[in-house]
Amino acid sequence: MGNFRLFISKPFNRGLVFLVVVFIILFTGIYYLLDFKAQKSLVEQTLHREQVIARAGASSIESFLKLLGNSVSSLATRSSVVDTGETTVDTLQIFADRWQGTPVAGVILTDKQGTIVASANNRGVAVQPGTSVADRDYFAWAKKALSGEVFISNPMISKYGSSYGKYIVVLATPVGDQGFNGVLAASVIISDLVDAYLDPLKISPDTEVYVVNSKGDFVSSPYTELLGKSILDFIDETKIPGKDYIKDKVKIALEKGGEGKLDILHPNLFNSDSKSKVLTRKLIAYSSLTNEKERWLLVIAEPYEEVMLFFHQFSLINISVLVLAVITVIVFAFFTVKHKHGN
Repeated sequence: MGNFRLFISKPFNRGLVFLVVVFIILFTGIYYLLDFKAQKSLVEQTLHREQVIARAGASSIESFLKLLGNSVSSLATRSSVVDTGETTVDTLQIFADRWQGTPVAGVILTDKQGTIVASANNRGVAVQPGTSVADRDYFAWAKKALSGEVFISNPMISKYGSSYGKYIVVLATPVGDQGFNGVLAASVIISDLVDAYLDPLKISPDTEVYVVNSKGDFVSSPYTELLGKSILDFIDETKIPGKDYIKDKVKIALEKGGEGKLDILHPNLFNSDSKSKVLTRKLIAYSSLTNEKERWLLVIAEPYEEVMLFFHQFSLINISVLVLAVITVIVFAFFTVKHKHGN
């Protein structure tokens, strides 16, 4: 202690110590500034990438449904479909096999009363003939539609076949060009649409993908607790900070279409490892998806903690540079003092 007092009593040494402290504070400030900017840049890049994913996913799903609709419309003109007979099931099965490996769950053919007379799928669970779909909105639409028109239904919970209990969307078209003769309809499992077109684009294994229908209900979610629940109610119930602003953005996207980005905090309600309501930060991008009169919202969410895993390598470099700079200043000061005393 006495040696330090003797050392610091000299004006030159006091000035040198002051400069060392100033440089260390300066380097530390630069480190935190670069660290902050790097985190902000990474968040912005992640949101931009999510936006691209949401946009690409929405476009891919729209194209898939349009292609499937054209295929269903074409199938409805086949003679073995218009006039049911021994080859009808084979014709439907060829169609189902052609769409094997896609989100298409199966295809059904009804009579004028809405009773299924034939069906086919490639998932091992067929819809039994005799089942009625007369209460479905697509059947009511088909009775008044023109030949070649295709109806894309609202997302609904399937009651039959391999898609039973899951949210599906049905593409239907009337059968017969000389008056209504029945309905030909193909069903698509919405969660399979997400798996097919969004899973390969995920930023990380923890990337979450949601589909919200035009009513604002979740029809695809990594959390089964959310299925069928209103996204607006969810925002209210979870008391997300800035919820009014977020709800307005969601409403506009559902009503008018569009896309956007959000950086939000919300309670981690679905983490079974924790009963606490600790706020979780999520980076979210969304894009609207339009089919006929129906508009969906495709939402991509990335946990902030997962994003920071990519940041650690940059942070380590910044820390290394800071430590090296501090050591350099201290060594320089040491040799300066030694040289001063040597003279």
